[in-house]
Amino acid sequence: MDQEFIDKLTAISEFKRSSENEEQFAFSATFDKEKDGLIKIITDKGEFIYQLKPLEELYAEPKLRKNLEDETVSLLYEIEKTIKDYYSIDQSLTDASVIMALEKLSIKPEAPAQNDFLRNITGCLRMFMSMNRFSRSELRQGINRALRSARRHNKIDGIRGYLTRRSIEGNPRSIRKGESSSA
Repeated sequence: MDQEFIDKLTAISEFKRSSENEEQFAFSATFDKEKDGLIKIITDKGEFIYQLKPLEELYAEPKLRKNLEDETVSLLYEIEKTIKDYYSIDQSLTDASVIMALEKLSIKPEAPAQNDFLRNITGCLRMFMSMNRFSRSELRQGINRALRSARRHNKIDGIRGYLTRRSIEGNPRSIRKGESSSA
């Protein structure tokens, strides 16, 4: 988690309660295509540009957690939403490309991205990890869940079975209650 990023976001946005255990920010994020990890955040109350930290600087220490399943679902949602958003812009994307990218990330999430699609996923992972506490192992578990889903839908439904399945529904980027406190 990146406390500096959280502090900047908190300064121009308010947490809104979405459930008993979860709060969320309302913001839009734009990634710079030229500079890796550079992001512009815009809210109702202001904006800022921030250089996201590399994944290896964002990993939390592994620990036992009661809500790991819920938190992993949030990570899975972010990964799948990022893939769906990219597919809506680039219809030439196939399940095979998604599977290959997720395989690379599942082995070494912090490896440099070799293409726009992988850069897009890595950027969103960096932003997600900036707002949430996950160990490297937990991040890899979330990536592997998305990978299993992509393989399963591809096997059942063909070349774009994963990409064209029922779209992911609504959970804006969120942060767990208490995750904004200093590490």
